[in-house]
Amino acid sequence: MLMLPWCYPYNKKEIRNHIEALRGQQDGLSSAKHVKREMTGRSKDVLIAAKNTRIKELETENKQLKDELVKLRGMIYDKF
Repeated sequence: MLMLPWCYPYNKKEIRNHIEALRGQQDGLSSAKHVKREMTGRSKDVLIAAKNTRIKELETENKQLKDELVKLRGMIYDKF
């Protein structure tokens, strides 16, 4: 494998210009992290509502499972 120094692309004028042009194009783009930080109040409200709905569903399921467990424990106790 041919090992080139990290500065090799910058030694070639054409390649360096191309790299700088590509970096210039990226300057106007928002990164994913930057976009995520700019969540609007409405999108935060939607996210919170979805999480609250999911929490309620899980709480309901948890209660049902606990009730079922109590019934099954009672059935086992009655057998002995």
